[in-house]
Amino acid sequence: MQIFFLDGYKRITSESSAPRKNRNRKELSQRCCQYSLIYHDIVPQIIDLYFEHLDWPRIQMMLKSLSGQQDKWKREDGKIVSPIKNFHLIRLLRERLFSINDKNYRARKEIKSEKNDGEWDAKPTQIDAIRHLVAYAYELRQLFPYASTQYETFYETLYEYNQLFSKCIKLRELTVESVNDCLELLRTLIKLEFIALHPNETVSATIIENVLNRFGWMPAVNTWMALQSGFYASNGIVPLLTYVTRGIDQNPQKATDLQYVLHKAQNFLPASRVHTIYAAILVSLRKYTEAIDYTNKHKTDMDSPHIVLAFRLINNLRATKKLNNEFVYKFSEIMLEHSRLKEDPEQCLELQKDFLKLCETKKLGRFALQLFELFDKMGIQIDSEHQDKIMKVANRQAELEKIWLFKPNGLLSLSEEDEIVKSSDFWKRFDKYSNRETSPPST
Repeated sequence: MQIFFLDGYKRITSESSAPRKNRNRKELSQRCCQYSLIYHDIVPQIIDLYFEHLDWPRIQMMLKSLSGQQDKWKREDGKIVSPIKNFHLIRLLRERLFSINDKNYRARKEIKSEKNDGEWDAKPTQIDAIRHLVAYAYELRQLFPYASTQYETFYETLYEYNQLFSKCIKLRELTVESVNDCLELLRTLIKLEFIALHPNETVSATIIENVLNRFGWMPAVNTWMALQSGFYASNGIVPLLTYVTRGIDQNPQKATDLQYVLHKAQNFLPASRVHTIYAAILVSLRKYTEAIDYTNKHKTDMDSPHIVLAFRLINNLRATKKLNNEFVYKFSEIMLEHSRLKEDPEQCLELQKDFLKLCETKKLGRFALQLFELFDKMGIQIDSEHQDKIMKVANRQAELEKIWLFKPNGLLSLSEEDEIVKSSDFWKRFDKYSNRETSPPST
């Protein structure tokens, strides 16, 4: 096993003289010479480098070699924990799709392979590519039976399956009819536990958005109906509603399309969930007046748990992009003020947990205090544990500003007496909620 990895790394680093690659080779060589490999630490790096530099026959050899080491992944309690995760397998499917369809990819990464390499030598046509992935998924599951979907890998899995299905639908030879092959691939990945469809899954939204952009409105609606009836995956409603809402002022026909989607969605989703999703879409499109009017109109039909689910769904759709601070704040504000969310302490707490997690992950000290102030203004108590977490994020922001902006070493040489500091919303909120325990340094 160690010899195989070192051979792979020797090939990788011989193809590039970059210092970083040499350091990787030296580090791995030292670690691979140890008697026992630290699989969970090394394997993800191995996979990334093999994808980047080596051809498919060698990737296949690497996978088979790793598969043969599974008895070494046992913990003391006897449970096998695979260093190969479910999102690695989805990425393998995407890389295989590239190798089939991208001539430049093949020219760059595939060399003449040895005999008896099996289907790796085959070059399926684009029209058969997705069906080939279905068969390949079964092969991967046989190689790595323990690489199943887990809650801990939710965001990595979300990114990989969105990338995979986007690439599938963008195949040049794909037709409207062969979109069904994409749905069969999705069914296979669910069956083999590569992915699981949570209430806030985004794969259906990704599929519908790409079908909408490529084939138009009716094929997208038909695919959405198929996802609902076959998978109970209705979140494809988001790109549909976004599309018609954007152009509703210029095209009266879209008002009819809007009502059609809202009506059909309620065959599979509770009316409350449909209303909260549409309100969230209005906020995401900055149609705040319409969002307030819609929320007031359907206030009694919008349940608090569905409001929180809609909040999570829109944020999950942007999980790999920059956080939309404006949506997070305005949606929270409108729902707290105009829906019944404020009357449900349990769901208010869930909303607090969600926005706090976003602020901690993105290190948004200013925004954390802004949301703290919003809940305070609405008369909603934030418990001491969450207050401590908010102030921890805010303190980090304050320390950075002191280092970079304030005297004696800051770039702007500010002091707490400067007008720009006195008028700063961040420092006003920071002083208010920290009781001036840590304020801008005096000169």
